[in-house]
Formats: sequence, structure tokens, C-alpha cells
Amino acid sequence: MAENKENAQPGGGAVRYEIRKGGVVCCASYLPLCGYDLLTIKKMQEAGYELYADGKKVRR
Repeated sequence: MAENKENAQPGGGAVRYEIRKGGVVCCASYLPLCGYDLLTIKKMQEAGYELYADGKKVRR
């Protein structure tokens, strides 16, 4: 069966990361952790932002 290009993910199955606050997507990327380092992600979580990977919340 042919693959639907509209639903195909770049990189052939790469994880889509999102940073959300209040249900609003502030950043989305296929780069691990949206390109941020772990210290920055931790500080963002302290400020109320949440990290998601393929739609599932990433725990600390």
C-alpha cells in the first residue's frame, strides 16, 4: 500500500517534541527536546511549561 505523504513524518518516524503551556503549543520540533538543553527544559517546567513527545507528556 502506498504511503500517504500528507501524514508522513520527516525523518521516517522521528519523535515530534512540543512545549506547551496552558494547552497552547509554544514550540514544536523534531529536534530532541526542541533543541533546548536539559537545564533550560527544567527551568521551563518550573515556569509552568510542559514537554510532550509524540503527544505524550514527558515526566521529569
